Amino acid sequence: MGGVRQGMRYMTSTGGETLPAGIDPKRALVERSVPWDVVERAILAWELNGEPLPLARVQLKHELVEAYKDLLPDIPWETARRIRGEQEIIVRYEPEQALATLPVLLADPADRSRLLTLLERLLADPRVEALGHTPEQEAMLARIREVLAERSGPRLAAA
Repeated sequence: MGGVRQGMRYMTSTGGETLPAGIDPKRALVERSVPWDVVERAILAWELNGEPLPLARVQLKHELVEAYKDLLPDIPWETARRIRGEQEIIVRYEPEQALATLPVLLADPADRSRLLTLLERLLADPRVEALGHTPEQEAMLARIREVLAERSGPRLAAA
């Protein structure tokens, strides 16, 4: 029976992904445990954009962060997750504002260069290439390159 018990140390969920024919579901059951004291800071994702989120995708994200950590800010994981979540919302609902803000957020040419290098390396990474990308993603990447290549960059309008 589920529920919160006094003194509990972990929250555990069980489940599994759609399995190929011939695989015994009882043998492929997945169990995920999160320490109870970090549940408020944890994210448990079973779907992404209405599609099941394969464990391999989560693992790939961790592998890519490790592989390219020299190009990423040296900040705590929780801070990075919060910033990434906020930026994803802005990009999804206000893509033009997000683009206009990039040169302000990356005012230092070294930061711009680092982001462009990261994007190029990610696109060349066979693990990312295997996922494929849409024409919309290609167009947005071209716009990011264009905005960051401008010497002074566009200015934000005064509020």
